[in-house]
Amino acid sequence: MSCAKSAAIYQRIEMTASFPVLAFGMPGTHEWLIILAIVLVVFGATRIPALGSAIGKGISNFRKGMREANEEADVAKKDSKALTDESTETTSSEKDESAGAS
Repeated sequence: MSCAKSAAIYQRIEMTASFPVLAFGMPGTHEWLIILAIVLVVFGATRIPALGSAIGKGISNFRKGMREANEEADVAKKDSKALTDESTETTSSEKDESAGAS
């Protein structure tokens, strides 16, 4: 095999390896229309809005849970810092008392 042919093969391999979207590439307009038609047949036109609202509620509940978890983490950090500050003050006051008693 010549160097030009092997270089061309390696270039093709590099190009395909750097952009692995799907096995056959991104679906085009016709493919999306077919997928939409299959979804309509499987779920029916009346269940799709309910399915969409259920997904929306799930996403909003997830975001709410993440926000609450972040708030709880912030409170825990503040409490931890306050406890650390108190223990530092207690330790320094104990040292002062022991130094004054000596």
